Amino acid sequence: MGTDAPDLVENQERPGWLQMSEEMFEVAEGMTNDHGWPMIYTEWRTESVFLTREEGERYAKARSYRWPKWRVYCIPCDGELAVLLSEYQKKAEAVV
Repeated sequence: MGTDAPDLVENQERPGWLQMSEEMFEVAEGMTNDHGWPMIYTEWRTESVFLTREEGERYAKARSYRWPKWRVYCIPCDGELAVLLSEYQKKAEAVV
Protein backbone atom coordinates (compact mmCIF):
# COMPACT_ATOMS: atom_id res chain seq x y z
CA MET A 1 0.00 0.00 0.00
CA GLY A 2 1.54 3.26 -1.02
CA THR A 3 0.59 6.88 -0.79
CA ASP A 4 1.52 10.07 -2.56
CA ALA A 5 1.20 12.05 0.69
CA PRO A 6 4.74 12.83 1.90
CA ASP A 7 3.65 13.04 5.53
CA LEU A 8 2.32 9.48 5.62
CA VAL A 9 4.45 6.36 5.82
CA GLU A 10 3.62 2.68 6.13
CA ASN A 11 3.21 1.39 9.65
CA GLN A 12 5.92 -1.22 10.28
CA GLU A 13 3.96 -2.96 13.04
CA ARG A 14 0.66 -3.14 11.09
CA PRO A 15 1.20 -3.89 7.41
CA GLY A 16 -1.30 -2.09 5.18
CA TRP A 17 -1.80 0.74 7.68
CA LEU A 18 -0.43 4.26 7.35
CA GLN A 19 0.91 6.56 10.02
CA MET A 20 2.37 10.04 10.25
CA SER A 21 6.04 10.40 9.52
CA GLU A 22 8.26 11.25 12.49
CA GLU A 23 8.86 14.71 11.07
CA MET A 24 5.14 15.40 10.69
CA PHE A 25 4.43 14.10 14.20
CA GLU A 26 7.06 16.43 15.70
CA VAL A 27 5.53 19.42 13.89
CA ALA A 28 1.94 18.47 14.78
CA GLU A 29 2.81 17.71 18.41
CA GLY A 30 3.77 21.33 18.94
CA MET A 31 0.67 22.76 17.23
CA THR A 32 -2.42 24.01 19.04
CA ASN A 33 -5.91 24.90 17.94
CA ASP A 34 -7.66 28.28 18.34
CA HIS A 35 -8.36 27.51 22.01
CA GLY A 36 -4.75 26.64 22.81
CA TRP A 37 -5.42 22.91 23.06
CA PRO A 38 -2.97 20.45 21.49
CA MET A 39 -3.74 19.25 17.97
CA ILE A 40 -2.41 15.80 18.88
CA TYR A 41 -2.93 14.12 22.22
CA THR A 42 -0.08 11.85 23.22
CA GLU A 43 -1.93 10.58 26.29
CA TRP A 44 -5.54 10.13 27.28
CA ARG A 45 -6.92 10.19 30.80
CA THR A 46 -10.23 8.58 31.54
CA GLU A 47 -12.45 9.63 34.40
CA SER A 48 -13.94 6.19 34.91
CA VAL A 49 -14.31 2.78 33.35
CA PHE A 50 -17.72 1.12 33.07
CA LEU A 51 -18.81 -2.36 32.08
CA THR A 52 -21.65 -1.13 29.86
CA ARG A 53 -22.37 1.92 27.73
CA GLU A 54 -25.64 2.47 29.64
CA GLU A 55 -23.79 2.64 32.95
CA GLY A 56 -21.30 5.12 31.48
CA GLU A 57 -24.03 7.31 30.01
CA ARG A 58 -25.94 7.41 33.33
CA TYR A 59 -22.75 8.53 35.07
CA ALA A 60 -22.02 11.18 32.42
CA LYS A 61 -25.57 12.58 32.41
CA ALA A 62 -25.51 12.87 36.20
CA ARG A 63 -22.36 15.00 35.94
CA SER A 64 -23.09 16.94 32.75
CA TYR A 65 -22.84 20.20 34.70
CA ARG A 66 -19.06 19.61 34.77
CA TRP A 67 -18.70 19.26 31.01
CA PRO A 68 -21.78 19.60 28.80
CA LYS A 69 -19.97 18.07 25.81
CA TRP A 70 -19.33 14.72 27.52
CA ARG A 71 -18.82 11.57 25.51
CA VAL A 72 -18.88 7.89 26.34
CA TYR A 73 -16.38 5.87 24.33
CA CYS A 74 -16.70 2.12 24.07
CA ILE A 75 -13.55 0.15 23.58
CA PRO A 76 -13.80 -3.60 23.04
CA CYS A 77 -11.19 -5.56 24.92
CA ASP A 78 -9.58 -8.95 24.56
CA GLY A 79 -7.30 -11.06 26.67
CA GLU A 80 -6.90 -10.77 30.42
CA LEU A 81 -8.82 -7.50 30.71
CA ALA A 82 -11.86 -9.06 29.04
CA VAL A 83 -11.66 -12.06 31.38
CA LEU A 84 -11.42 -9.85 34.48
CA LEU A 85 -14.32 -7.64 33.41
CA SER A 86 -16.44 -10.67 32.56
CA GLU A 87 -15.75 -12.28 35.94
CA TYR A 88 -16.59 -9.02 37.73
CA GLN A 89 -19.87 -8.71 35.84
CA LYS A 90 -20.83 -12.31 36.64
CA LYS A 91 -20.15 -11.71 40.37
CA ALA A 92 -22.17 -8.48 40.29
CA GLU A 93 -25.11 -10.22 38.61
CA ALA A 94 -24.98 -13.07 41.16
CA VAL A 95 -25.36 -10.56 44.01
CA VAL A 96 -28.50 -9.00 42.52
